Amino acid sequence: MELVASLAIPHNGKVRTIELLKGDLANIPDEHAVDILIVSAFPNDYLPTPTSLIGALDRSGISVARLAESRESDFREQFSCWISRPLSAPMPFRRILCIESGWSGTPPQITDETCSGLLRPCS
Repeated sequence: MELVASLAIPHNGKVRTIELLKGDLANIPDEHAVDILIVSAFPNDYLPTPTSLIGALDRSGISVARLAESRESDFREQFSCWISRPLSAPMPFRRILCIESGWSGTPPQITDETCSGLLRPCS
């Protein structure tokens, strides 16, 4: 995994970190374990294609389509995204945040608007 950018945020006396990683996100090494993995999809389309992260997750036993059936929170109309319930399988992430293009722009536009100014290049 390559760390592209990070941001440290103090929260309740602890430091939390947002990381932008490049690599095989379906197989994140333990040293880069995260709370939430962000994926992108077309609206209501979680087809596990051979070259997509959703496809790689499916091959690892995580069905984004199944997670979408019982989302914990649905923010698609407001923020073009939804968040899964905690995963039951042991993975290096606890939840999936799915950004769906078409609700209010493309995945890069939505991510940029959601995270604008939060990430800075690693030193």
